Amino acid sequence: MTWVFDMQSPMAKHRDPIQGEFFSTESISSVADSVVRESIQNSMDAKPKDASRSVLVEFSVITIPRSKAKVFLSDLWPHINACDPKAARLRDAKKVSCLVVEDFGTTGLRGDPAEMYAPSDDSQDPPNEFYYFVRAEGQSSKSGSDRGNWGIGKYTYPMVSQINSMFAYTVRGPRCGPGGKGPMAIGLSVLRNHQVGVKRYQPDGWWASFEELEGEAGPCPLPFGSEDLERLDLIAETFELQRGSKPGLSIIVPYVDEELTTDEIKISVIKNFGLAIGWGHLNVTVRETDGDVKISAASLDSTIDSLPAIDQGGIRRDLELARWGAGLTGSQVIRLGRVADRPEWSDDNLMSEAVATDITSRLTKEGRVAVRVPVRVAKTAESEDHWGHFDVLLASSEGSRTAPTFYREGLLISEAGKNTRTPSGIRSIVVIDEAHLAEMLGDAEGPAHVDWSPSTGRFKGKYADGKRWIGFVKKAPTEILKRARSAEEEENRDVAVDFFNTDAPPLDDLPKAPPDDPPGKKGDKGDDKPDPPPELERRGLVIVSELADGFSASVDESVKKGTKIVVRAAYDVRRGQPLPKWEEYDFHLKDLAVAIDGGTHVIAGGNELHLVVTDPKTFDLKVRGFDRGRDLFIKAEVAT
Repeated sequence: MTWVFDMQSPMAKHRDPIQGEFFSTESISSVADSVVRESIQNSMDAKPKDASRSVLVEFSVITIPRSKAKVFLSDLWPHINACDPKAARLRDAKKVSCLVVEDFGTTGLRGDPAEMYAPSDDSQDPPNEFYYFVRAEGQSSKSGSDRGNWGIGKYTYPMVSQINSMFAYTVRGPRCGPGGKGPMAIGLSVLRNHQVGVKRYQPDGWWASFEELEGEAGPCPLPFGSEDLERLDLIAETFELQRGSKPGLSIIVPYVDEELTTDEIKISVIKNFGLAIGWGHLNVTVRETDGDVKISAASLDSTIDSLPAIDQGGIRRDLELARWGAGLTGSQVIRLGRVADRPEWSDDNLMSEAVATDITSRLTKEGRVAVRVPVRVAKTAESEDHWGHFDVLLASSEGSRTAPTFYREGLLISEAGKNTRTPSGIRSIVVIDEAHLAEMLGDAEGPAHVDWSPSTGRFKGKYADGKRWIGFVKKAPTEILKRARSAEEEENRDVAVDFFNTDAPPLDDLPKAPPDDPPGKKGDKGDDKPDPPPELERRGLVIVSELADGFSASVDESVKKGTKIVVRAAYDVRRGQPLPKWEEYDFHLKDLAVAIDGGTHVIAGGNELHLVVTDPKTFDLKVRGFDRGRDLFIKAEVAT
């Protein structure tokens, strides 16, 4: 079973494929994450449009004897040795660890397997998925609305193989295009430019049936098909494929890294696709030697229980919130208005005072609230705009401030919320399922699909106000809470007015500075220094001290009962004034511990306290719960 590499031409560049680097990101922290995210998003995209059943993806890590693997790899070893002598020593290992990934309820790789070049017609139906998966690099038949769409994700598989090789085995469903339903299989190896003996080779190798095609200068790699049933049966038996005659794609990766275990696969499945499973869109089976682990909507909770390494609390809270949100209809979802022009959270059309009050009321009384936010999707090349939407699900939660989590069509976009925090005691998830918005944000994702950036080639210049809409979506949980609380803060300000209308002494009764020193007289040496102006004296009446996680304040003994004080807080900044740069996602005083003796207080804003002194001798204010890693700026002064 021959592997063939094309000869190196003097006209061709030397190439060291680096596609794997695209997946080196903090959010894809393991080999399992790369494999699971790539496999499942491709399988969910391959579900027939008219299918009602959920997609099934099966993972297994099997061990086969060297003798069985040798049948498929014997003539590949000289090429591997030329590129990586250390990897070539694996051929002496008695056992071969292989990853097998199979999907069911999908279309398989449709299209003409004999097509060697990119289709000239992008509207092919069906699209030539075989060409894009097997022959294309950096090209895809998918749109941004698909979960994976860069055309390089398939290099995940050779990346996790220690010999950078893989096999693809597919059975196609109805309307599969030229080539028939299959089965068919082909092998790929992605090495470097290398030399074996005196011959120099290109990086790409093929385990295939080589045939002459009209118009081509030499033999072309085609998949083994119906004329090679014995070979196809052998690969299915050797690698324990469950495919049979069911449409779908089976991927075989020999010599996988030891880091890839079935436990890691299960953790990654739940972490990245737990919501899709909980919604019933996806089922996953992990085949193990002591039995299969089936992960479905019905078994998801028990599977989470069996995985101690996972962040069970966070996953459970997201799952519970998502399940609740999926069952809401009509008035159970609060709908914001459409922005009048550009996407700005300051737009008054977004949230009326009544809607703001409804949001805070539901969050307070029911512990959770669902908010639907409209988004204008306007492609610069099209005259017609579309209004899409996303849903923000907010729930009361114990613990410190957390980042919101974002899901596009069930796929966790794990870094989208990395620079955002919701206030302490609030958990939030953002769900993007509407097709037009899903396409726009999909275009803004890089190859690893972990964040949205306006600089990707598929996104830049394609959408009107595209960059602003990305920021608008990312800020949604924080801004919704900020604007919703503004209604409550208005009420608090009214209460503050009541406080400040108590029988407190007028400002004229506050301690005053002595009069200015009279003009000098004869013999006056001018030693007396002028007293500070009244404004500075008033500010000096409040003494602020630093605490490990906040601040305290007391008053000078000259302060009288009923004196009113305003305290404003912000995190310090390197440039400019801290107070104007305060943002609600820095902190909100409602979420901190505020304790006062000898006085009363009202939170009149996210970073502002209004105080009234009732006993100057015992007056003591303490505010705790700030970020210990940041410096505080506090301004405290007697109200004028």
